Amino acid sequence: MTWRGRWRMSDPIKATINGALVYQAQAPMPLSRKVPDPEPYPVDDLGDVLGAAARAIHDRVQAPLAMCAQSVLAAAALAVQGLRNVKLPHGQASPLSLFCLTIAESGERKSQCDRIALGPINRRETALQAQYDCELPSFKNAKLAWEKAREAVLKKAKGEPNASALAIALESIGPEPIEPLAPLLTAPEPTWEGMCRVMQKGHASLGLFSDEGGGFVGGHGMSAEAKVRTMAGLNLAWDGKPIKRVRMNEGGLLLLSGRRLSLHLMLQTGIANQLLGDPDAESIGLLARLLIVAPKATAGTRFVREVAPETYAALQCYEGRLLAILEMPLPLAEGKRNELDPPALTFDADAARAFTGFQDHIEGMLGDGGELRPIKAFGSKLAEQAARIAGVLTLIDNPNAQSIDADTMTRAARIAEHYCCEALRLLAGASISEQIRRTEKVLSWLRTRGQATFKLSDIYQRGPGEVREAAEARKVVGILIDHGWLVPADPKAKEWRIVQAEAA
Repeated sequence: MTWRGRWRMSDPIKATINGALVYQAQAPMPLSRKVPDPEPYPVDDLGDVLGAAARAIHDRVQAPLAMCAQSVLAAAALAVQGLRNVKLPHGQASPLSLFCLTIAESGERKSQCDRIALGPINRRETALQAQYDCELPSFKNAKLAWEKAREAVLKKAKGEPNASALAIALESIGPEPIEPLAPLLTAPEPTWEGMCRVMQKGHASLGLFSDEGGGFVGGHGMSAEAKVRTMAGLNLAWDGKPIKRVRMNEGGLLLLSGRRLSLHLMLQTGIANQLLGDPDAESIGLLARLLIVAPKATAGTRFVREVAPETYAALQCYEGRLLAILEMPLPLAEGKRNELDPPALTFDADAARAFTGFQDHIEGMLGDGGELRPIKAFGSKLAEQAARIAGVLTLIDNPNAQSIDADTMTRAARIAEHYCCEALRLLAGASISEQIRRTEKVLSWLRTRGQATFKLSDIYQRGPGEVREAAEARKVVGILIDHGWLVPADPKAKEWRIVQAEAA
C-alpha cells in the first residue's frame, strides 16, 4: 500500500524551528577608535600682529588656520627667544623657546605656509650672509698672516732650548683670528652633533625648522643608535641648560652656554605617529615639551577667490615687526660674541595671580583619575609653556617690555589649553599600530573601488603601496575578516566581498 497523505510537521518541532534565532549579519567592528576632530585654534589670542598674520596666511594660502597660527607662533618664538628669559612667579627663569609640531598630510600646503611665516627670518639670514661674505676675505687674510708669523717665529727659534722666550714670541703675534659667525638662523635636518657645531660657530639664537620634518625624524640624528642623545640634547636646549660634549675626535670638551633653540617640524601623519608612539620619546621627555596641532584637512575646499585687501597689510606688519626684532642687538655675556645673558621678563601682580591660578587649575587635573592624568608629563609643563607663550606675545607687541600683563597671560593660558586638548586628542591616534593603519587604508581603497568581489591579488597588485606583497595582503585580509568587513564570495573563499558601508 502506498502512502497518499502529506507529512505534517508535529507541533513541538514546528515550535522549535519557529522559535529559533534568525541569523542577521552583524555590523562590522571599527578597526580603531575614532579620533575626535580638533577644537578651533584660538587665533585671536595670538594678538594683533600674530593673529592677523595667521589669518592672512590662511586667506592667501588656504592652509588650515591652526597650521598658519602654529607657523607664526614658532617663528615669533625664534625671533624673540634671545632677548629675554621669563621669570616665573616662584622664581624660576625659563627660556622663551618653543618646540612646535604640526601634523598634516601631503598637499595641505605646509611649505607655502611656513615659507610666508619664515619670510622675515629668511630675509635676516640673507643680510647675515651678505655680511659674512664681506668679512670672510679679511678673515682669511688675517688667518694666513697669523699662521705665517707663527711659522717664522718657530723657524727662527729652531734649536733654541728657551721655552719661555718662544712662548713670549708666539704670544706677541696675538690671538688666532676668529672666523665670522655662520650666517644661519635656522637649520632643517641636522644631527645633534651638527646642531652643536652650528651653535658653536653660529649665532646664539637658532631654530630647527623644517616643513618636511620626516627628513629629521627619519634621518641619521634619529636613527636607533643616535636618537636618545638627540632627544636628550633637544631637552637640554628647551630647558636652556649648558650643552656639554666630550668627544676626543672633535677636539675634546665642547661647552655651549647661553644658547637658545626653538623648533618647528611639519610631519605627515604616519611619520608623526612614529614619533608620538615612540616609547623613548615619551620616557626621555621630548613629547612633554612639544606643542602639537593636527588640523583637519582643507583639500577640496580651496577654491580660487580674491585675497582680502587687509591680508597684505597684515603680512607687511608681521614681516616688519619680526625683522625689526631680529635686527636688534642680543644681550650677550661680557666678552662673548655668541653667548646670551638675557635679562628677566617678569609678571606684574595681576599676571602673577593669573599664572598661579592657571597652574593650580592644571595641577588639580594631574592626579589619579584627573582629566590630564593620561598626559601627566605634558601637563606638568603646561603652566611653563603658557608663561613662555605669554613672553613671546609680550615681546612681539613690545620688544622692550619689562613685564607681562594679566591680559597677555590669560590669552597665553587659553592657547596652552588648546595644545593640551590636542595632546589628549592625539593620544588615541598615536597608539594605533601601523598594521591597523595599513588595514584602514586598504579598507578605504576597497570601499571606493565599486567592485562586487575581489581577490587577494587585487590588493597586492593594485592596492595601496604599503601592501604590495602577498604576505602583507593576507594579514590585512585576516584583520578585515576578523572585524566583519569581509565575507567569502565563493565556497573556497578565494574571493571576498566587502560589507556595504551602510552596515557599519
